[in-house]
Amino acid sequence: MTSRSTPVVNRAHRGEPSPRLLHGRWVTVSVWSVLVVAAAVSIAGAFVWRSAARSQEQRSLDARIDSVVAALDTALRRDLDFMYTLRATVATDPDMANDRFSRWIDTVGANTRYPGGLGYVFIEKVAAADLPEFTRLLLADPPGTTGDPRSFSLSPPGRRDSYCLIRLGVTNSANPSLSLGHDHCAASDLPGVHDEATEELFRRASTTGEFVVRPMDHAGNLFGIIAPVYRNGATPDTPQKRREATIGWVCGSFDGGALSAGSGAWGHEDLWVEILHRNTHELPLVLVAKGNKPHGGTERVVPLSADRTWTVRVTAAPPPNGFDSDAQFRLMILAAVARTTLLFALVQVVATSRKRALRLVERTTWNLRHQALHDALTGLPNRALILEGVSRALRRAVGQDGGQDPAPALLFLDLDGFKEINDTLGHEAGDELLRQVAARLTETVRQEDLVGRLGGDEFVVLLEGESLAEGPQTVADRLRQALAAPFRLGAFTEPRQVHIHTSIGIAVGRRDHPEDLLRDADVALYEAKAGGRDRHVLFAPRMSKAVEERVRLDADLREAVGREQFFLVYQPTVDLRTGTLTGVEALVRWRHPVRGLVMPDDFIPAAEKNGLIVPIGRWVLGQACRQAMVWRRDGHHLSVSVNVSGRQFDCEADLVSDVRNCLEETGLPPRELVLEVTETRLMRDVTASAVHLRALKSLGVRIAIDDFGTGYSSLAYLQRFPVDTLKIDRSFVAGIARSPESEALVRTLVHLGRTLGVQTLAEGIENRRQLQYLKAEQCDRGQGNLFSPPLVAMEVRDFVLSNPAVLSVSASSDRGG
Repeated sequence: MTSRSTPVVNRAHRGEPSPRLLHGRWVTVSVWSVLVVAAAVSIAGAFVWRSAARSQEQRSLDARIDSVVAALDTALRRDLDFMYTLRATVATDPDMANDRFSRWIDTVGANTRYPGGLGYVFIEKVAAADLPEFTRLLLADPPGTTGDPRSFSLSPPGRRDSYCLIRLGVTNSANPSLSLGHDHCAASDLPGVHDEATEELFRRASTTGEFVVRPMDHAGNLFGIIAPVYRNGATPDTPQKRREATIGWVCGSFDGGALSAGSGAWGHEDLWVEILHRNTHELPLVLVAKGNKPHGGTERVVPLSADRTWTVRVTAAPPPNGFDSDAQFRLMILAAVARTTLLFALVQVVATSRKRALRLVERTTWNLRHQALHDALTGLPNRALILEGVSRALRRAVGQDGGQDPAPALLFLDLDGFKEINDTLGHEAGDELLRQVAARLTETVRQEDLVGRLGGDEFVVLLEGESLAEGPQTVADRLRQALAAPFRLGAFTEPRQVHIHTSIGIAVGRRDHPEDLLRDADVALYEAKAGGRDRHVLFAPRMSKAVEERVRLDADLREAVGREQFFLVYQPTVDLRTGTLTGVEALVRWRHPVRGLVMPDDFIPAAEKNGLIVPIGRWVLGQACRQAMVWRRDGHHLSVSVNVSGRQFDCEADLVSDVRNCLEETGLPPRELVLEVTETRLMRDVTASAVHLRALKSLGVRIAIDDFGTGYSSLAYLQRFPVDTLKIDRSFVAGIARSPESEALVRTLVHLGRTLGVQTLAEGIENRRQLQYLKAEQCDRGQGNLFSPPLVAMEVRDFVLSNPAVLSVSASSDRGG
């Protein structure tokens, strides 16, 4: 049998590469493919990063500009608002004496609440025929002049058709040029605007009905505001009628530098800020920034919401030369090339040396693990490593790892006010602050203690060993003291010093799981912040019960909405002039199957947070309208007021649809429904609020501003709101007969309502003294326990039948006194 052998054929002879050569070429192609892909990915990432960095820089600049504009807007709005209030007060009481005027200025706190104001004065328009009588009255009661008033003479002399003379004394200034007998309309030496005579400024203010602004120095820092005062406070609708109804002008002098410094606008060295006013033909009126105006920077013009005639122009200096986003972009490109080269080397090493590759893999694995378990910004352990450390400490405390250590303590730290630092100084400064906080915490505790960062401005410290003997509360005090020292941030042209406070929650003892110890420390931190911040609180089991109670309340509220556990009570409102019942306010109550009666203060805040206030508010609206129709069929025509929550008001379309559907379903005349919105909610976004109110007003319902006086709304804004009633907050009414300041504020609010032509309603009238004061000030309506506490629907009907004149009965009984 013959065997056949297989011939050996050389691949090289056939023109085929050897296996070794094929393998080498495959490795080379693979390495270069990886190189190209990695380079493309890295370069694309660099472009994405540069785009994001530039967007972040622009957002940071926009945020700082918005902060400056908002601060200036608030400061200017306060001064303009005070001018509106001053004008309304003088218009409703033109015979106010000098000393009474000064006391009123002191009562409202003009010197502290309006730091930009230099002085306020009322200049009365006096006809030539009335000049002798005016002179006689001034000589009988001179308004704080220097010198002998008997030497009075008109300055400048001469006979004119009318005069502009001071009737009220200067409040914050002792300027002798505003002395007795000075005729401002004929004063040619006073500064004007573009050579306009001072008399023309007063005439223009009277004719237009608007405030006239004029510079008072060449630098533009000092300026004055002229506000026309019309007879009875109402502004006529034609220029001729406005000129005829003018009884004088309220003038205010303001320091733009003080106004700007108080608003915080000086705090941005790289921003040049100018306040412009159209009365000055777009010339800068107030120069806010220091130094010279930058060239080549970004310019932005923003209208101030305080008044349509004011504008802020902000010019931002270009970024300084140095390590900016473009330089970082170039470094990223170089880093991408370097990383790609390293990757190429890694693949080559894997292909040529398994041992070296394994060592490199080990180092890479260690780096990846370190990155996975540590915070990228501060280098501290992150949440995963923290929980791992807590777990080991808990195992040692129960003897699972040999021996038995004391139970660990976990400190949960949160920086109070860190968001404000981010918003005002920028995220770069915030990141630098977090790094310094991490370093300071590490330096303050022992080396064996674990310091970690959970995220944001939240840090934790795990105490074991000797730190426990010292006491976790002592360590917490030492940490708060260490962080209370000022931090020096160098990410600015000039280093800034910032101060922060720290709230700390402490949890000590054994737990079944590390998450439980972290949760309890977080609960204690919540209690520390709720109790005033800048303090530490040790966890107690009752705190968990409070958290569970909040969770249970949310669940019970959701069940209450579905099971209709809510009911309404109605508190009457009374006409203070006639004593008759005018309407009722619907108030919601919760009849809980276990807790019993729950008052609104105990569940409305939770309903606002979880959104259940919207269906609750819709139910209250429908129930109140249906009950009003029941009374109406019985012959009792009572208007019903319903409170509108902030969440309902934010959803304008839904609220308008709900009100329209409710009126159509129940048949209640729209005029009999009053919707109450708090002043604080309206002032959150004035423009949007005005649009929402007009949409509701178009349905024919009436609008009331609730808790009036607490939200600090400008008179200029109030004139934009289509409201029918101002409800004076009960906190002001409670101060009547106890606080002169409260009485002055109530008087001002009532006069303000009269000036706007809307009704005023005082809440919380409890005694006869309050009632007498409100009647004397001519407040229109009142509400409170003096007349009646909240009643159920059947009690309202009995109340109407048995109390045809509620005011007289209440005044004699004085049930709330």
